[in-house]
Amino acid sequence: MKQIGKFLLQLKRRGVIRAAIAYVVGAWVLIEIAGVLTQAFTAPDMLMQVLFVLLSLGLPAVLAFSWHFDITPDGIRRTVATADDAQHQVFDRRVDFVIISFCWPRWFCRFTAIYGKRLSRRNRCRY
Repeated sequence: MKQIGKFLLQLKRRGVIRAAIAYVVGAWVLIEIAGVLTQAFTAPDMLMQVLFVLLSLGLPAVLAFSWHFDITPDGIRRTVATADDAQHQVFDRRVDFVIISFCWPRWFCRFTAIYGKRLSRRNRCRY
């Protein structure tokens, strides 16, 4: 529970929650306006679906941008890291190493099976 509290404090300190709320509200307003305009101009229904997908794909980008950068009166600045962030960065690298270590054999087997020579029955990947 303590880790979740720290994570929420980091989100608040970096302005991620504020950016997420602003993006969702802005996207909702844009979808509402587009809904009225597509009916008025008899635009195809697929236009709304494309707009929704594009706005949905933009949310992770906005969250990542707001995590790494701050918008200040002086311009866009990189978010200042604290001493606690450096400790988590070492832990994150260890987690990345473990994940890559477990995923690499599976990826390699699929890659060689698809693009390389066929694997014999004895050498077939079991992942």
